[in-house]
Amino acid sequence: MGFSCMTGISCRCPFVYILIIFLQLNTNLKPIDLTEYLKKLIFHKGMYNMVTEMKLGLCNPPEPIYLHVKSGELNGESYLWYNYDINNDQTIPVHKTGLTGYISELKLKSGEFKGNVNNKLHIVVRADEIYVVRTGIETNFAKTFLLAASCVQDFSKPLIIAAIAGKENVVFCNLYDAATKTRIRSEWNRDADWLAIIDSVQSRLQTFKNSHIVSGEPILF
Repeated sequence: MGFSCMTGISCRCPFVYILIIFLQLNTNLKPIDLTEYLKKLIFHKGMYNMVTEMKLGLCNPPEPIYLHVKSGELNGESYLWYNYDINNDQTIPVHKTGLTGYISELKLKSGEFKGNVNNKLHIVVRADEIYVVRTGIETNFAKTFLLAASCVQDFSKPLIIAAIAGKENVVFCNLYDAATKTRIRSEWNRDADWLAIIDSVQSRLQTFKNSHIVSGEPILF
């Protein structure tokens, strides 16, 4: 059984139906404005699964999809990042070189590889799935990403993270505004304080989340 109202939104969740009626009675929003607001609220606040019919039964666990940055070639086809199947010890090339979504978090992970400490930058992106772009903190990909990300003022908008091939298996990162398809440009600075940039970007991401929670506005990622 589904519910509907003058907004034209139909749903199977009584809670959402009650919310719609409450907003109709207690706001000055016109039906068309209310419809657009609810669509954004439903999608961005994780209520999408409440409104659409959730598929029950067997499924794969909701694990992040890791994209490991590396220029390589497999079966005659080149790639710039890949998935890794740990169970089968298999590299699975990803041939699409762009990822569109909302950057939600930056993480710095430390591990040991062949006796050496290996620091990795994890870029968490929310899209159709949760993706984690994983790259060494000293790579050109990480540095070009961080310089571009430091120029982003509004992380509520979707961005495109693009892997760009360079010379001698080097991979760079270009960052684009997903709506306008324009590149976010930054000046190269090989001596930048990378840890400070990570802290600054992460602080802006957290501040944006907190400000929207206090104001009650929809969180976009």
